[in-house]
Amino acid sequence: KRIRELGGIDYNATEKQRQIEEGDTQQHQGYRYFGAAKDLPGVKELLAKEEERLQKKSIQRDTHKHLTPDYYGWRDEEDGVLLELEGLETKRMDQVYKKRKLESADLGDDYLAVPSQETMGKALLEQKK
Repeated sequence: KRIRELGGIDYNATEKQRQIEEGDTQQHQGYRYFGAAKDLPGVKELLAKEEERLQKKSIQRDTHKHLTPDYYGWRDEEDGVLLELEGLETKRMDQVYKKRKLESADLGDDYLAVPSQETMGKALLEQKK
């Protein structure tokens, strides 16, 4: 870090670049294997398993790259069909609301008859007796 601050070469960046050029793309966080060690049986299996995991990860990432805004429904209003259907549904819901409002006016202002405090007091006295 101090070398970079003084204007020196960033060896971490050059090492990463060298690894990419040589095709050494070991992405796992554990041990790193070089040269003939990569050909050992247990190491080969480990590297193959890691490569499989990376491929699955990249497939999952790539799947989302090709999704268009249509998939998320961001352009549904452009053709006008959805807006027309929403307008019809809004009118229908307004009619239902008005109908319920008229029905509730016939019943009075309250849907529920809430007893007054005096009535509750009398009921509690009766219950205690």
